[in-house]
Formats: sequence, structure tokens, C-alpha cells
Amino acid sequence: MKTAQTSQSGALTGQVVVVTGGARRVGQAICEALWASGAHVVIHHHASQKAAQDLADRLGSRATIARADLRDREQTKAMFADLANRLGRIDGLVCSAAIFGRTPLQTMTDDEWDDMLAVNLTAPRRCMQQAIAHGAQAIVNIVDVAAIAPWRGYAAYGVAKAGLLQLTKIAAKELLGSVRVNAVAPGLVLLPDDVSEEERARLLRKLPHGPMGSPHDVARAVQYLLTEPFVTGVCLPIDGGQSLG
Repeated sequence: MKTAQTSQSGALTGQVVVVTGGARRVGQAICEALWASGAHVVIHHHASQKAAQDLADRLGSRATIARADLRDREQTKAMFADLANRLGRIDGLVCSAAIFGRTPLQTMTDDEWDDMLAVNLTAPRRCMQQAIAHGAQAIVNIVDVAAIAPWRGYAAYGVAKAGLLQLTKIAAKELLGSVRVNAVAPGLVLLPDDVSEEERARLLRKLPHGPMGSPHDVARAVQYLLTEPFVTGVCLPIDGGQSLG
């Protein structure tokens, strides 16, 4: 992006930033933070129309809703073309849309593997290509501590997120001097919607110390990476030390 400011209020004024999966959870917090920094945020969703509309209503005129199944090549392409036409520009992209689930190596199916990689790796690649084609100059991919340290029982998810982290670094090197590409690796900042008490306790035991983090911790990191002109090809773990083992 054409800004030399850091994560101050107004640092993204005049910028259009697309946030995939922006209607709920971490994506929602990212949209709110970027809006507070002056951006016009595009709240992408696939099947969360009400949540997207509620968020857009709260944010007002500097918010636009876009719907697409990012597993579909033509829907993705059409979404970016429509946004560029309606808004006149696309300055930044945050790839936050993802699916999560257990896929133990010995029992996972081809469909589970294919779907996990389609949403968590192939879709961000397509979005990056489309955003760059329409002028984006800063990209932040939301990976996971699972991209850094292996998790037992989450083979497909971990491989997809590790692939997205590597893609981030390759893109940053290929696009050096024209587009900045970075990643954020959240740790335990938000529990799954359907988590059981047993699973909640197991997840919380993974924390090295203190309470779990917050989606707002991730949002502040994204805001920094979108606005800091001298940072590219990095991954910021936002995990309270969880990835240290």
C-alpha cells in the first residue's frame, strides 16, 4: 500500500481492503480494526449473510459485503472484478476464510483432504492472484501455529496452513518491491463454536502460561502488517508463546 504510516488511527484512510471470511469470529475482528484505521472494508462471506449484514450495518458507508464460494474459481474471479468495478480499487487483501476439523492421517478420506486444502490453501492462492491483478499492494494471510508446529490428528489442516505459510514467503520474494506479502499465525485466541467442555480443557492445556488470547490480538497484527512499508515475507506468531513448544 502507498502509506508510510504504522498502525495509527487513520493509517488506512482511503484504502480498500478485502477480508475473506470477514463476517464472523477472527475475520470480524479484523474488519473492525481495519475500519477503525480508516479503511473501506470488504466483508466477504460464503454462507454468513446475516452476520455480514449486521457487521456492515454497524460499520456504515465504509463497508461493502461480497459473497462467493472461494472453492469456485469463477465465483472468486467474478467477486474481485465486481469489487474493483464498484469501488474503483483494491489496495489490500486479508485471507482469513478457513475451515477447521480433525483429520487423523489413518482415517481421513480423500474428500476431507481435498476440501481442507481447497478452502485453506487453493482459495487463498486464487484470492492473492486476483487481488494482485486488480492492484493490491499488501496481502496478509492468516495461517496458524499449526503451520509452525505439528498437531496430532489435524494432518490436512496443518499441511494446508503450512503450505499457505510457504506460499506467503514465495510470493513475498517473487513480488519484492511491488507487493508486500506477510502472514499472521494465531494461537489459541478463539475456541471453536461447537467445542465440548472436554475439548476446551484439552485446548487450554496447550497454553504455556496465562489466559488465552483474543481475536483483537490478531487484528492488531494484521493492521500493522498492512501499514508497515518495510516488512514483507514475515510470519508473526500471535500465540502467547504456544509455538515455542
